Amino acid sequence: MRKLIAATLVATLMAGTALADTKLKLVEVITSPERTETLKSIVAKFEAANPGTTVEIISLPWGEAFQKFATMVSAGEIPDVMEMPDTWLSLYANNGMLESLEPYLKTWDQTPELTDRALELGRDVKDTAYMLPYGFYLRAMFYNKKIFAEAGVDGPPKTMDDFVTAAEKIKKLPGKYAYCMRGGPGGLNGWMMMGATMAGDNTYFNADGTSKFSEEGWVKGFTWMTDLYKNGYAPKDSVNWGFNEIVAGFYTGTCADARPGSGCADRHCRAHGCGRLWRHHHAEGSFRQDFP
Repeated sequence: MRKLIAATLVATLMAGTALADTKLKLVEVITSPERTETLKSIVAKFEAANPGTTVEIISLPWGEAFQKFATMVSAGEIPDVMEMPDTWLSLYANNGMLESLEPYLKTWDQTPELTDRALELGRDVKDTAYMLPYGFYLRAMFYNKKIFAEAGVDGPPKTMDDFVTAAEKIKKLPGKYAYCMRGGPGGLNGWMMMGATMAGDNTYFNADGTSKFSEEGWVKGFTWMTDLYKNGYAPKDSVNWGFNEIVAGFYTGTCADARPGSGCADRHCRAHGCGRLWRHHHAEGSFRQDFP
């Protein structure tokens, strides 16, 4: 069975010199113009170092990427390199479809430069490096400065209670909402982060294997998110929103706050002006970690 390499072109570079007149396929799924340009620059360096080798970049829209990639694989259209979210890793690694990077790591001169965390994540399945992270995803709360000013909100909120107060003011603006809620596909992470933030803990299970989700802090975080929607601080249809919808909601100024990927929000910030809340703060005002 042909096996693919995940998660990025860095993995391919570790293989050393490619064969001449070789065409490689690379699939990316977490796309944006900035990301794609960065990827193209990496590919250009690889092709320059390996004359006769070309790399075809295939971009799959994130909203349909999982299904489209699964269809490609089932049809035998397996790429050589795959940008794969860590949440997909166990599915393909446990099915024997990913190439182990361990032999390459042993001989690659850049392996000593990898952080312990990068290797830990890459070896998440069977303690084997089936993927290699090329970066760590930044999750930040972005806010629209213009909408905040129109609503009479003086700067970003410092606590969760401040956020709700600001949301009430923004709600009074015609056609504006405080938060682009991702209630549909891919929205689970936002709920987990809010629960962990309120709980001050990012462990999901107790020592006996029971869930922590019924504990006070987690319940408070989940309830806080639910109340945002019930109180009209998020658009009614945002209960079905996925990635593309929250990005569109923020770009068009429908929502004053959003937590999309940093790349797509940065484009909006340059054009319209916005700021970032780098981590959440607990309602009482003490600093709390925003867990990934």
